[in-house]
Amino acid sequence: MSSSPIVSKVYQFGTSGYRHDADDAFNEAVVTQITHAIADALIQTMQAEQIARPVLVGGDTREKTKMAIPIIIKTLLAKGLDVYEVQGDVPTPVLAYTAAHLAEIAGNGVGSAGAILMTASHNPWNYGGYNFLTNDGAVAPSSMTKQFEALQANPLNLVLDRKALGLDDAPRIYHLLPYEAYLDHLKEVIKLDVAAIKSAKLHVGYDPLYATGRHYFPKLMEDLGVADVKLIHTEDERPQGYDGEPEPSAENLTELSQILKTWTAQLPDALIFGASNDGDADRFGVLDENGNFLHPNTILRLVAYLMVHHRKAKGIVVRSQSTTHALDDMMKLYETPVLQTPVGYKYIAEVFLDYEQDVAKPSVILGGEGSGGLSILNHVPEKDGMLANLLIAELIAKEGLPLSQIVQKVEVLIEKRFIFTEWSIHTELKSQILNKALTLFTEGGSLGADLIVDVARSNAEAHALKAEFHTQDGVKLYLTDGSWVLVRASGTEPLVRVYLEVQDADATRLVRKQEALESFWLDSFDNLGISPSHIKRKA
Repeated sequence: MSSSPIVSKVYQFGTSGYRHDADDAFNEAVVTQITHAIADALIQTMQAEQIARPVLVGGDTREKTKMAIPIIIKTLLAKGLDVYEVQGDVPTPVLAYTAAHLAEIAGNGVGSAGAILMTASHNPWNYGGYNFLTNDGAVAPSSMTKQFEALQANPLNLVLDRKALGLDDAPRIYHLLPYEAYLDHLKEVIKLDVAAIKSAKLHVGYDPLYATGRHYFPKLMEDLGVADVKLIHTEDERPQGYDGEPEPSAENLTELSQILKTWTAQLPDALIFGASNDGDADRFGVLDENGNFLHPNTILRLVAYLMVHHRKAKGIVVRSQSTTHALDDMMKLYETPVLQTPVGYKYIAEVFLDYEQDVAKPSVILGGEGSGGLSILNHVPEKDGMLANLLIAELIAKEGLPLSQIVQKVEVLIEKRFIFTEWSIHTELKSQILNKALTLFTEGGSLGADLIVDVARSNAEAHALKAEFHTQDGVKLYLTDGSWVLVRASGTEPLVRVYLEVQDADATRLVRKQEALESFWLDSFDNLGISPSHIKRKA
């Protein structure tokens, strides 16, 4: 039997795995403990099924990732497991695709047991992150991560009985470069319109934010026939000691914005746009030809338009409950239902997998969330920021218009207008804010400017969400005019997120509603003694 570390603490997996910035909370001992637990879980399954499958290992560009991967591989080999290591850093969606299709990619006949994914995504550079992807290419569900936690507390110390499963005595490590397989998948299964992209002679500015998209996305652009790519902020350019967040937000893409403005002035007739990805390239950021950052909610609507209008896809759209309802209104025009999930892409992944496995259910043509993640029909059930950027390239090519004009074209498809706002409130008063929302949820009330809580609908929607996904996900208040508010408190940090969306066909009323709704909540925070400096509006 393999010896396991002495457990003094169980490292818990959140929605996106285990993450931490402190060296004593993300070091060799921590990584070894988690890996032993995951290996125990996988060996249990393999021995029960009498099929041995290798484990994929890959991750991002961070120092903690580079520290962890050799330790993980050594631990897995000691547990008798074969390992496929992806050479170099790898975007999460590529690792997810490889986990789901290893049988074809490597020709090993049995596929993978899943993938250990080392990334802290959009967190600051000093963070480390440990996650697991199933052999479907999805983030491990809660049932699986709870098993990992239980096996940390009570390790089984299993070693795979390789002889009983007909394997060679010594476990092996294989090295893999999955780029070509991923590219072929985009062309042959996703069916990106390569001919349209080539003929459009697109010009793309790309900022990987020093992170994992820096090799893959520019190469994809080249191989798909994009005319010109301007690349900034590669890993080699990252300043020593840099500790920023690789998050594709408006404030982090100011340099790219300026490049696009200059480029458009020089080439006024060219089709130009900007793209970015987060630390592991599963989230996207898009700028139009004038350097304007487009909110992920806008990109979801554009991709939905591409799928149902240009590609004529049939099925349903899935979105998290913190994502714009403008998507729902647009989908009504195409008689496409929209299903709502709790926040967290793993819930969207569950729908992808459930609907794929049940022939009686329609296809999921798009699953997305307003934080910058999406996947589409025939892809892995994991968000893919690079694919999102490529789909925008295809849409621009098919429309033959600048991106800013396509946005305007899609916006006027529906009569109503929407204003979406997201706040992060750093406070220890999480329960007080939630109680305010809960009082409105149960008793109703006015939030100003004819914004009245629809108690019956709020309760019905909450019941439906919990019945479908077996989880309570904050407090969502539906208002009688179709506007809404969602209040969610972090379970691990002194943090509350508040999402507000107002809607109206009249522009003047729309602005009045937004001002009233924001004033109501800002006054509520002020009454609790929360300083404005602790409230951050996300662009």
